Amino acid sequence: MSQPTIDPNKATALRFEAKRSLLDVLRSKGDKQAPKKKKSSFLSDTIKVIIAAFIIAFIIRTFLVQVSYVPYNSMKSTLSAGEWVVINKASYGIINPLVTGNTKNSSRYIGSVSRKPKRMNVVLLSATKKYGPTIRRIIGLPGELIKIKKGIVYVNGRKMNEKNMIIKDRSDFGQIKVPADSYFVLGDNRAFSSDSRNWGAVSRDNIIGILTARIWPLNKARTFK
Repeated sequence: MSQPTIDPNKATALRFEAKRSLLDVLRSKGDKQAPKKKKSSFLSDTIKVIIAAFIIAFIIRTFLVQVSYVPYNSMKSTLSAGEWVVINKASYGIINPLVTGNTKNSSRYIGSVSRKPKRMNVVLLSATKKYGPTIRRIIGLPGELIKIKKGIVYVNGRKMNEKNMIIKDRSDFGQIKVPADSYFVLGDNRAFSSDSRNWGAVSRDNIIGILTARIWPLNKARTFK
């Protein structure tokens, strides 16, 4: 019995069609795998963005600004309980995070640029065992003599001209000399404030930064000089 003959041209066409169908299968598999690669790439990019955001936030929080909550009315009427404020941590220089504890002012900051706190600056003080971070106003500078008589503050024997926003009381405070590299601070609401009258002058190392803005509530948002 004779074998059926196959036209060579048809055989070549069949082999070509077989190859083409195999390529189509491989391409279809590749198309199915592509979304996985895209999904993996998207996840990787998202993780990178999140990590970068955390690093930027850490740098800003450590060196530049800090958002702080006002828990009490000790600074009324400048600030009231329940408000949120922004503290400029670079106001007196860029703090060196590797330096801790009591240090000379020159070694506490990165580089040689550092500025001294001024009288009437409203500053954020670092937390203590008894109090959390506290906002107070600088009244006395290093080496000055501070005395309070019937609510009136005297600096080196001269009556201090304070702003009208400060709510005074009729208290007395015996004269003290502010130690070197330290500052005498008071709350603006004198009758309801725990301050240097209670816990003494504060070291410059305890001053985190200066009040820059109030951001909450929105209807009272403003900046401070």
